[in-house]
Amino acid sequence: MKNILFVLSLLFVAVLSSCHTNIKYEEFAPISDQCWNKDSSVYFPVYIEDSTATYNIILKIRNNTTYKWANLWLFVNVLSPKGDVLGDTIECILASPDGNWLGSGFGSLNTVEVPYKQSVNFAGKGTYMFKITHGMRDAELEGIRNVGLTLETANND
Repeated sequence: MKNILFVLSLLFVAVLSSCHTNIKYEEFAPISDQCWNKDSSVYFPVYIEDSTATYNIILKIRNNTTYKWANLWLFVNVLSPKGDVLGDTIECILASPDGNWLGSGFGSLNTVEVPYKQSVNFAGKGTYMFKITHGMRDAELEGIRNVGLTLETANND
């Protein structure tokens, strides 16, 4: 029995170590008191080492069932190391028309991934600052728990 557990453990470690992830950055920012004020922004400093690589940028929203809307509008500003600013307005669909939450989760917590930019190249090496603010009409949004940002290398197959 010990030999079988040992072999299974080795196989498990081998499988885990053989998995190659293309995620270069992933972070979640907590929303204090689960209430996101329109005057509060979340910031993600992302260091780009390889400016020749192609990346996908994904926004992630974690909400609970107290969030009363089916969508979430975001203002996304990206400040380059040279000081250039790129601004976008993104709509995140969090629930289907019948009211079911999209994404994944358990209990009252749900996470939705929203593609922001696909197959993009950064202008050069350095730290790019992502600033995200909600753009909803309500000044305070209850039920938003976290906002996340993932940067992954794109598969250009």
